[in-house]
Amino acid sequence: MTSEHVTFEPQYEHDCEECTFLGQVNIVKLGDHFDLYVHKYPEHMSGRNHDSFIARFGDAGHEYKSVPDIDSITKQLDGPLAVARILANSLER
Repeated sequence: MTSEHVTFEPQYEHDCEECTFLGQVNIVKLGDHFDLYVHKYPEHMSGRNHDSFIARFGDAGHEYKSVPDIDSITKQLDGPLAVARILANSLER
């Protein structure tokens, strides 16, 4: 995965007020720009967060990829969702 830059202004419309914008990244390998977000959910009884990472690549409602954090622990993420997880984790420190 190669990224050219991260910017801090979203390019695409995103209507969820609960999401935190993490930045925009251009993934050269995928040939597209992605606005990256994290959607933080309250802790559940298990004591674990069930946050989701979102990579938006257009203004239309369906133009995004997302993965819950709990799934990202068991799967190896690639591309913009991996960058979103890294950026979200850096906010928590």
